[in-house]
Amino acid sequence: MKEKLNDELGSEADQNQFETIVALAQCRSQKNANKPFIQWLDRGNVEGKSYTYSEMDSYARALAVHINQTLDKNKHQENCSRQKVALIITQPGLDFVVSFFACLYAGVIAVPTYPPKKNESLDKFRLLIADAEAKVIITDETTLHLVKDLKNNNPRLDMILASKVDTALSSLWEYPRINKNSTAFYQYTSGSTGSPKGVVVSHDNLMVNQQMIASAMNHDANAIVVGWLPMFHDMGLIGNLLQPFYLGARCILMSPSAFIMNPIRWLEAISKYKATISGGPNFAYDLCIRRTTERQRANLDLSRWTIAFNGSEPVRAESIQQFTNTFKQYGFKQSAMYPCYGMAESTLFISGSSPIRIPNVLTINKQAFEKKSIELDSKQNESIDESIEIVSSGRPILDACLKIVDPATNLELDENSVGEIWVNSRSNARSYNQKSRLSKLTFDAKIRNDLKKTSYLKTGDLGFLHDGELYVTGRIKDLIILNGKNYYPQDIEKNCLEVDGILSECTSVAFSIDKNGKEQAVVILAVKKNIRHKIDYFSIWKSIKSAVIKFHGIKLYDLIMVSARLPLTSSGKIRRSKCREMYLNNDFIPIFRNANVIPLTSESTSIEKETINENRSSHC
Repeated sequence: MKEKLNDELGSEADQNQFETIVALAQCRSQKNANKPFIQWLDRGNVEGKSYTYSEMDSYARALAVHINQTLDKNKHQENCSRQKVALIITQPGLDFVVSFFACLYAGVIAVPTYPPKKNESLDKFRLLIADAEAKVIITDETTLHLVKDLKNNNPRLDMILASKVDTALSSLWEYPRINKNSTAFYQYTSGSTGSPKGVVVSHDNLMVNQQMIASAMNHDANAIVVGWLPMFHDMGLIGNLLQPFYLGARCILMSPSAFIMNPIRWLEAISKYKATISGGPNFAYDLCIRRTTERQRANLDLSRWTIAFNGSEPVRAESIQQFTNTFKQYGFKQSAMYPCYGMAESTLFISGSSPIRIPNVLTINKQAFEKKSIELDSKQNESIDESIEIVSSGRPILDACLKIVDPATNLELDENSVGEIWVNSRSNARSYNQKSRLSKLTFDAKIRNDLKKTSYLKTGDLGFLHDGELYVTGRIKDLIILNGKNYYPQDIEKNCLEVDGILSECTSVAFSIDKNGKEQAVVILAVKKNIRHKIDYFSIWKSIKSAVIKFHGIKLYDLIMVSARLPLTSSGKIRRSKCREMYLNNDFIPIFRNANVIPLTSESTSIEKETINENRSSHC
């Protein structure tokens, strides 16, 4: 049933009266009709298409009608009570935006995904279609020829071009039969391959999470958001697109490739449009430090940037400090840096720092940390090798409740003890699509001896609480355990790249393998093409082995250097389990191993040319 629209909209309390994004959208289209909603930047620096709130509403209505007419025409009515599903496969841009809103307007479950590269296998898309039981693919003219073969052996799968819809259809739109418990979209989690995991996100999940973000970051309708994150990924979709829509604010977006190819474009857009909110994973800030010049930065004005959110991967204290030192003369304030924590299974946002506060950083004893306990270090220790800096991801917001739990016993741990992060919140999604057993294990975990039998989301992440704030330390599956001690792969990877400045733009991965019943550590270093003939391989090899022994007391079982890119998730994080699998299958072709330089072969050259990145979204 259509919800009654308020006469006024603008305060957080007003926004929270709506149960669904669609109900909020109808009010936005009336009260914010002529306000600019979204501006797309072609190549990251040229103004392309833009929509006001009413224009976006009109296009979404028309496409929603077309989607439902297509479904009805082809009699996809096997189960009339079940919501239909549409896969969205477009290039980055406003066709994606309209397609996503159109699915919501149609009462159809959206499945955002990345566009394939030329000659890329479509097998992963077929798995998504089968898992989601999608009946429609919404695409654009550029992508159509890349995905048209998905109709082979699936004649009932329909293709719709987002931009080829008669806008006159908007007058035929009727409010869909949805409520707060209806599914808004499936968020397929990073790196899903052989067994896709689609997180079932309801309208209620979305609205609660939007409220959490707005409250945590002190956002309002005057916010201006600039972003480059991929919109098929939760941080880009919910943070950069839906949050400004929820607020009635404005957003200026560009493609991920525009940022990766030239990071200054992101900062220039923040400066030009006087953005108040923008952000990304930690690597984005590092990239801006490394790949922008003083000349490029000369005319930047970052003084309006009050929330620089930093999440999706470990937040590093040195990155925060270096970014601040580099850009403070252009108006950037360290208090703008906003570390946060979240995941698709909780829609997006879980915890965050306090706005306009310099992030809290703990210096802890390294040896105690390896034994799962936290001891504060006074920083008076003469040896920096004995301490670690960890950045706070702030506090849970609104109704969210965080617990640190021993994953082996399901017992709650005290503050300053490292364990698995569990979350209870209305923002938690309900399940994975069609995976009841995994859903029960993940979304309905119970703390032992909890008489209330409260259900928690098991995040799979490790962390601890200190003074009520969350400090994230790593992933359970990625943890390297040698001789009873815990080692975090991201710390080993960081030390490997720091042995020589020439490796600053390379990537490394650390993991453990079972060798004759004993865990052993392995490091793979992916060498950038432009330095391949410049580096002293033997010297680098010796330096990395020595650094790992010095900082971690670990003797590496194997260290290989390769020419291929390492496989990444859709948010740019290294897929360590995939790297381990490839290593065990001898899929990596080394260019240096065990003090031997191995000439590049035609086979390794072809591997270097192909992109192993799971999402092909330019997070390279």
